[in-house]
Amino acid sequence: MVDPRLDAEAAKGPAHRRAFKRFPLGIAIAVAIAYFGIRFASGTPVVDPILTRPGLTQRAAATKKLLRYDRWMNVHGIRGGRLKGILFWPIEPTNEEVRAAGEFFGLTLGTQRAAATKFGCANLHIGARSHLLERSDLSTEEVRFAGLMAEYVQSDRTDWDGPPIAVILRGAITNGGCQQG
Repeated sequence: MVDPRLDAEAAKGPAHRRAFKRFPLGIAIAVAIAYFGIRFASGTPVVDPILTRPGLTQRAAATKKLLRYDRWMNVHGIRGGRLKGILFWPIEPTNEEVRAAGEFFGLTLGTQRAAATKFGCANLHIGARSHLLERSDLSTEEVRFAGLMAEYVQSDRTDWDGPPIAVILRGAITNGGCQQG
């Protein structure tokens, strides 16, 4: 008595058996290409000077990337440690992106402090160590404000009339709860 499964397997051609045997390797190669492709595609080049429209836009993108990564990694959580680090490596900000985001934080927070003095904006709580990058001395309010400013700079509705620092000042007034007048 012959097993029908053996007949079915014998009826398959050598090309079919070879393809089935190599299928896991093909899947592994596709996953590796996607993994490294995401790393390459999610890069945020920062090449222009900060006080230009492209420079501000690039630094705003780096800031948004840094904040998104920080939120997804949830450094306060204790679950997932190394596995989470490996999984999220493709979207992890590079040192250049972290530096650019730091420049954006400095510019926007400095402008907000100046706007608070001149236009009566609310003062942000300063320095109560937030979760951002663990070594940061930024408060949660400062991190939130910089995120709002990054969205403001990248918005299609932003008025780019005048020098780029004027755009940052208008954004600080808009996002800082200022009473202009």
